[in-house]
Amino acid sequence: MSGVKRSRHWEIVRLLLAVVLFAMGTILLELSFSLSRYDLVEVTEEAIPDILRIEEIPTAAPNVNDTQNGTKYLAYDENFTYPLNLNLVSLINDAIMYRKHIPIPAINPHPYPYLVKPASCLLPEKFTSDKKILVLVKSYIGNVDQRIALRMLWEKVQDPLMSKFFVLGTYRKGLKIKRWHIEQETALYRDIIMEDFVDTYMNNTIKTIMAFNWAMSVCPQADLILFHDDDYHVQYDKLASYIRELSRSKVTGLYIGSLAVNAPPYREKNDRWYLSYDDYPYNIFPPYIGGGAFVVSRDVAQKFQFAFPFVRYLGIDDVYLGIVARKLSILPKNESRLDTICPETFAKECSHDAEKLLIENCTLAINKREITALRIKMEKYMKEREVEKVDIKFIDTKTYLSFDHNFSYPLKINMQAYVNGRLRNKLKTRYNAINIFHYKISYNPSECVFKPSKIYNKNILILVKSYVKNFQQREVIRQMWNSSSTSKKDMDEKLVFLLAFGLQNTTQLDIHDESERYGDILQARFIDQYKNNTLKTMMAYNWAMEKCSKADLLLFLDDDFYVHRRQLLTHLRGIPKQRYLYMGNVMKDQLPYRGKGHRWSLDADEYPFDKLPLYANGGAYVVSSDVAQRFQIAFPYVKYLAIDDVFVGIVAKKLHIVPRHDELFDQKQKNALVYECSHIPSRLLLNQCPLSGRMLISNTTKLVERNDSFWNKIRLFNSYFFNKAD
Repeated sequence: MSGVKRSRHWEIVRLLLAVVLFAMGTILLELSFSLSRYDLVEVTEEAIPDILRIEEIPTAAPNVNDTQNGTKYLAYDENFTYPLNLNLVSLINDAIMYRKHIPIPAINPHPYPYLVKPASCLLPEKFTSDKKILVLVKSYIGNVDQRIALRMLWEKVQDPLMSKFFVLGTYRKGLKIKRWHIEQETALYRDIIMEDFVDTYMNNTIKTIMAFNWAMSVCPQADLILFHDDDYHVQYDKLASYIRELSRSKVTGLYIGSLAVNAPPYREKNDRWYLSYDDYPYNIFPPYIGGGAFVVSRDVAQKFQFAFPFVRYLGIDDVYLGIVARKLSILPKNESRLDTICPETFAKECSHDAEKLLIENCTLAINKREITALRIKMEKYMKEREVEKVDIKFIDTKTYLSFDHNFSYPLKINMQAYVNGRLRNKLKTRYNAINIFHYKISYNPSECVFKPSKIYNKNILILVKSYVKNFQQREVIRQMWNSSSTSKKDMDEKLVFLLAFGLQNTTQLDIHDESERYGDILQARFIDQYKNNTLKTMMAYNWAMEKCSKADLLLFLDDDFYVHRRQLLTHLRGIPKQRYLYMGNVMKDQLPYRGKGHRWSLDADEYPFDKLPLYANGGAYVVSSDVAQRFQIAFPYVKYLAIDDVFVGIVAKKLHIVPRHDELFDQKQKNALVYECSHIPSRLLLNQCPLSGRMLISNTTKLVERNDSFWNKIRLFNSYFFNKAD
């Protein structure tokens, strides 16, 4: 009997040891998750741009295989669980209803102190029959222009039961970039909520948690909370009426917006939404609402706020909310009036350009709608040819359409027939423009005084794309073209510089003086940056057709290109007068640049094809007047693309105009008459062109020696510029 008792005793001891070991293992596992949370939000040392584009994660991706790069991902539908592995529904309900303390260590603490914390949300605390709505806008600290545009939109809202605030992080300490003084903005508008964390994309979840915490502590009287990004154009009055009516039938449990279902994680390291197996081991995400614009009711917001500390951090904020909702058994629901793809939406992803955002020129929404239609067309195409070989290219795990077999670019109309009808029969358009140039002209050169020529290309309009601050380069180009005076009459060539606006008033004062002196500045009110070169091009064609219609040829140049003026003009005038001339250094079989952060980057939404159409390099090309007229008519009906020469190539393809290669425009050829030279004015003047490999001293040296004052200006400019840059 004593032996039996001892064996039972040892069985009990072994059982207790197993329980203790299991508990210790669970604790260690949760601690590892807690440590990994800080790895996820660690910010790299790369410079944060002054303007950060906050975008939604795509709701679909081509590659949804469970196995990728040798890694087997878990099936979401079979075994989804996410730390902490506990019954959050019961814990949170008890905490809210009975004010019970949750006796579990947090694995997602929020230790960031407020830097700016409004004490009131400006909503009445008393009961009202209409729902009180709090609007919280996720904004990058540097996006002051977008916040000003949204404030101007908000001025139209006359609803005492609505209030709006912006939620921000901070600049990285010690980062040497141009910083906006947020203190001035805070003191002026009093609508900023800000905590002490670095404002980066992967910290958007921290920003979202901050917003929920502030709303629940300072504004518990809000019945509904609308979140949206600072690049969204929102019709606040209409949306408020709609969601108030919607909430009459569903007072609680509201979590609505653009619903993403069965969306797979991005597994390529170069993607901004990249998630490793350790970050998220499942093949698809739970259903979630896109973070660009969504609405939650007060009860959902309160549950989210209570749950955040006990749900492991994930840097993609909208997916994170979807995970929290899944653990709380809150069902996200699709609402078309918050979906940017829906034409009837009240909240649309609009533009990173504050001016476009203000006037509702929402190219981002238009692009997404067109691309969505294109994807549907592609899926239908693949389904219909199930047994055939479909020519689809896979690059970096993303699917791109075959340019040779599938090319179609919005608007999908017979552009050639439409333009011919406008020209021949003056037919009125029956299409809605998707690319309107609506910017006001600030400085306008005088009209051309060309005399018509029927025999050869006598009259040439030279249009130079120039950055607004490149004063000295424009001086050099005027010297190059012998065009420093406006007193010449009966000219057969005219020089015009294409400018946009700088960000400093002093620059604009100098532009005024330059325009008064030379009369060759064409400037419109949009920001002068690389992505707006297509706007400059559209502006140039519009002006040329209105003020210089007698030009035989239009020569486009960048302001860092050197031109052998006499030889080039002789060459152009020697070309037989002909129609449909679009000539330059033709780029053939060029692939879109798919990398991130480059000025030539094109993602699948912007351009879904595997290669670019034929196009003439934008640094120097020529078009005949009839082509210029056709381009100008077509531009409003072709979706905007920021790379100007590719955009012109797309328009040419839609018009069936084939670009013609001329080796005299090809800087790889020794006999080229025009080539990329230098961004330094003195080198441009001397034909010292490291950008094209040419460092020869030209005959222009004699011109410089004779013009000491001009040379001194160049030297002083270079000295000032480089000292300032250092």
